[in-house]
Amino acid sequence: MSQTVSRYFILTAILFFLVACLEGLMFPLKNALSGAYAALFHIQQSQIREFFTHFVTKIHTHIALVGWASSALMGILYFLAPQMAGADRTRAWAAYGNYFCHTLGVILLTGGFHLIGHFGAGLVYESAEFRAAVQPVKTVVIMGGGLILLSGLLFAYNMARTLLGRQSDEPRRRSKSILPCTALAALAALVLGLSSPVAAKMSAAPERIEAVMIGDRLVDVAYNLGVLPRAMAVRATFWPLTETFRGGSEILGCPNRVFKKPETVPDAAKRLGLTRVIVEKNASFCMYMPSLNPEKIIPLLQGKGLTVEYVDFDQGLEAAVRQTAKLLGRGDAVAGVLEKYEVAMAAAKEKTKTVQTGKKVLILSGIRQQGTGKVTIQIEAPGGYTDRFILGELGATNVGDA
Repeated sequence: MSQTVSRYFILTAILFFLVACLEGLMFPLKNALSGAYAALFHIQQSQIREFFTHFVTKIHTHIALVGWASSALMGILYFLAPQMAGADRTRAWAAYGNYFCHTLGVILLTGGFHLIGHFGAGLVYESAEFRAAVQPVKTVVIMGGGLILLSGLLFAYNMARTLLGRQSDEPRRRSKSILPCTALAALAALVLGLSSPVAAKMSAAPERIEAVMIGDRLVDVAYNLGVLPRAMAVRATFWPLTETFRGGSEILGCPNRVFKKPETVPDAAKRLGLTRVIVEKNASFCMYMPSLNPEKIIPLLQGKGLTVEYVDFDQGLEAAVRQTAKLLGRGDAVAGVLEKYEVAMAAAKEKTKTVQTGKKVLILSGIRQQGTGKVTIQIEAPGGYTDRFILGELGATNVGDA
């Protein structure tokens, strides 16, 4: 019986090997076959690189290692173990369960990666919108991984029984009943069914509300409360977290652009069917443009059919968090957000104690132009955000003006 299972594993390993080779050929041909990817998977030319980086690489790796190498190794050991032990003590239900769970697990795992790449095409990897789009498909990947784990346990059981059993043991013949495999599959489905809600809770995407938010501190607080607006006006160049929101929320530009082009917010609201605008009130909104205050947008929105609300950051962060939570109906999340912030700040301040003070620092910033690919290096002048929030706390001096 073990030789039959061995044959199944080795033949399957050869099939996985051919698929792995095909996946490997996709890398050098990705640009030549861009039309096929667009037609079959709706992946455009601009999205191919990210699709290959995050998904095809995973598929190729798992097909090669888990599919080909592991299947071949199991097949070889199912053939050799009875000869080494002098008797075939393999349990049929465990051997066939091992084979079907392993094969189906690899198919579900790699198929899930393909589906994640398909449903997440056009969205920034690991962004809030990306996680929301692919969350249902992650269940397929989890099921595949669970079946592979169950397969490994069945394989270990058969190998231990064969190699560690007594020489006097006689192999017991079993009818080819599918009942044991069915019971194992039901058990695996139960475990995976219970684990899926937990995984969904851990990676739950923020709720998207039908509103426009103006001000990056406001959006930051809302994001930590579990909410993102349909559209936002934020300083994307100053706020790296903006990349997380691309594809999930429409970025209308920075607040300064909104002032210069007063029709920006009303036009976006009309196009998106929005009537609610939430504005950050902050007298110290921008160090580089002291006169810039998102609150000044309010008079420009009057008579446009929009309901305008604001959050006053001049009263302090805690008050702003509570105001934002009240507007968004997230009062139950306030305590957790404030506690998380306090813990992070305490940890950061603790680390500053180990830094030697009095150092002179030169801050370089590299900028790559998307159109030309040209890279320029900028030196950050003193008096900016880095000085205020980092160098000042470290007792260091910015020498960018030297």
